[in-house]
Amino acid sequence: MSHPTRDRSVIANQDRRSPQGSQVTDFSEPAESQSGWGSCPGLGERRIEARIRFFAAITALVPLLALGLARHLEPNSSGLGTHQQLGLPPCSMRLILGIRCPGCGMTTSWAHLTRGNWYESLRTSLGGFLFALFAMWIAFLALRALFTAQVPGERTQTMIAVTAMGIFAVSVLQWLYRLGA
Repeated sequence: MSHPTRDRSVIANQDRRSPQGSQVTDFSEPAESQSGWGSCPGLGERRIEARIRFFAAITALVPLLALGLARHLEPNSSGLGTHQQLGLPPCSMRLILGIRCPGCGMTTSWAHLTRGNWYESLRTSLGGFLFALFAMWIAFLALRALFTAQVPGERTQTMIAVTAMGIFAVSVLQWLYRLGA
């Protein structure tokens, strides 16, 4: 048996074209109906929930792994070079130009923070300290999305973007300050 509302919208959409000539889709019906899953109520919602949970798990995993890795690194006493314990080369900017890059000290800052040495983390790199706190916040939000299958609201998403830009600005300002010092 056909779905009368769906049949009307399909017929109505057959002649609707955008100014560029492409088909215009009618989003007035639930996604299940449009995708042909009308006979399985809730299937579209379950797929969306599964996707939210999948991406939330990945989003939580990345900062948690980075924080866990930082915990296993021994902070360099000079405040720089901790990343070399991962097999990475020394900072190219420092080798070539003789100055610190904006990211210098961030890995050391994370290593201090994950050991509970907040003061040393702040002293080593304010941007790194703030970025580590940001990573913890993102992991928390992602875990919450994983368990609730709900994406953070628009206000929270705006706060994430503004906070990320603020941390970037702090990192650049700290770098400029250190260049002048």
